[in-house]
Amino acid sequence: MPPKKRRVSSISTTPEDDGNRVAPRFICTCDEDYAHTSALECQREQGLIIHRNIVAKTSPWSEKIPISVGANQKTFHVDKTLLSLHSGLFRNKFADLEQLQPDEQKQLSLPTVDPAMFTEFVCWMTHTRLMPFEAEVIHSNTRHFGVNAWLLGRFLEAPGFQNFIIWEDWRVRCYDENAANPWPSVKSVRFVYGLRDQETKIKKFMVDLVASKNPFEKYGEQDPEYGRWSDLFKELPELGLDVARASAKKRSALPWDDARIGDYMEQELDLNQLWEEQILQDRELGEIEEDAQNGCIRSIIELHHINRDKV
Repeated sequence: MPPKKRRVSSISTTPEDDGNRVAPRFICTCDEDYAHTSALECQREQGLIIHRNIVAKTSPWSEKIPISVGANQKTFHVDKTLLSLHSGLFRNKFADLEQLQPDEQKQLSLPTVDPAMFTEFVCWMTHTRLMPFEAEVIHSNTRHFGVNAWLLGRFLEAPGFQNFIIWEDWRVRCYDENAANPWPSVKSVRFVYGLRDQETKIKKFMVDLVASKNPFEKYGEQDPEYGRWSDLFKELPELGLDVARASAKKRSALPWDDARIGDYMEQELDLNQLWEEQILQDRELGEIEEDAQNGCIRSIIELHHINRDKV
């Protein structure tokens, strides 16, 4: 299940430090309501503000489209504008549909996607958060929630959702020992290696976690957990090689620290620019300007967005 959030300081020494010098204190320049401890936290907050603002500006007019999800084809009615902005998969699907005649178009379908996990994605798109209750309410198995949510983001080509899961789920599982299913664990590592993806950021993150939280130092030889980790390394010989390579890098910052977690995040597209392109794809600028002069609220809002960076 998604672990509970907790703000922690993430000031770390840099690779050049000898471990004794303290890094300069970060000064947050966001609104006074925030007290961020790193530039990445500020960046994440600014991204959420842009995300929420676009939802507010588009929701009164955005078309809701039906999508069949899962083996049993559960129907979702989802905001088309937000899907276009946040999912490369849907951007491509919509572009393909535009090439077809209306009578040739079929309802979009995602038969391999878990409806419960898609619910979380839709909630994130519209509210920048996961569903507001314990994950067990809709998920039959929550042990690998963070990995499965990230995999859905990869399938949907939704880097914003992937990064949200990394920030709100992966990170918390690492620094909070009381979180549900904390990482790394024998089961989490086995699950990730079972995906058989050779080069993925989730695999790299899990390897770096094991290297930084050495289970053979944490547990005594008489501890049952020590035995479970020993069995896992025998079961997965490549894990030992991967961890050895990661340990040799001697990184001072921990994988979940703000100074380093960005290494595992995906490059996100500029939502403001994407929405502007989407607006101008649907209508000519002159038409928007004319409608705005005639009092069309939607056109006024869209024109304001197009001119956001102009003096």
